Amino acid sequence: MAGGVRRRESCKTKNRDEALAFLHRRQGKLASGEYLTPDRTRISDLFQLLLEDYDVRGVAQAYISTLKIKSIINPAIGDIKAAKLTITSAQVKQYIHQRLKNVKPSTVSRELGLLHRAFQLGYQQDPLLVGRAPFFPKLAEGEPRKGFLKPEHYRNLLAELPQELKLLFVIAYHVGLRKGALLRIKWDQVDLACSCIWMQGKKANRKPEPVGYRSTAICGCISKCNRVRASTSSHAARFRSRISG
Repeated sequence: MAGGVRRRESCKTKNRDEALAFLHRRQGKLASGEYLTPDRTRISDLFQLLLEDYDVRGVAQAYISTLKIKSIINPAIGDIKAAKLTITSAQVKQYIHQRLKNVKPSTVSRELGLLHRAFQLGYQQDPLLVGRAPFFPKLAEGEPRKGFLKPEHYRNLLAELPQELKLLFVIAYHVGLRKGALLRIKWDQVDLACSCIWMQGKKANRKPEPVGYRSTAICGCISKCNRVRASTSSHAARFRSRISG
């Protein structure tokens, strides 16, 4: 019996003494809380499975998922028993309502996706940590982004920008790197011979990944700025370039 409910589990032996010994070990773990059953499993236990799975498989979004789970999701619903959580439960509704005050529906949908994956991993355990893997539907999201910069507008804006911003603008337009990634670029990451920028991962164990730039505009900007870069800075963003546009 566990939590007043009869549960069956194979001890994988036909020997009575071995079976009884297995039963006693299980009862001891149940009493100490070491052995989790579906009625004892909490959301934080399932998220721990998820983070371990991401770490083993080297999932790219493991870093940001860890931050979301530890700083946002676990404090809100981590102590809730998994058996009591569904999309219609008051806790989930309250979580969605509170999050929508600060973030977009798409962000909440990604967080519910983490919760769904955690339930799936719990259901795949032997023995089961949850009796089911509930489906958490995605929230309605807004229209895709519109209003991308057209080539003629790009050239006009480039001509009006301050000299120190032109290289970043050219790289951002042709490669699509975000602001934070652009500002972290150092000159020793720029490979002029191979026409690529070796981007460093945020985690220490992530290997640098090349971002190629075949655009003649980027090649010309980087070559010019490299020749006149400020000697006091190692970052590509911190110099006064002499690009004419």
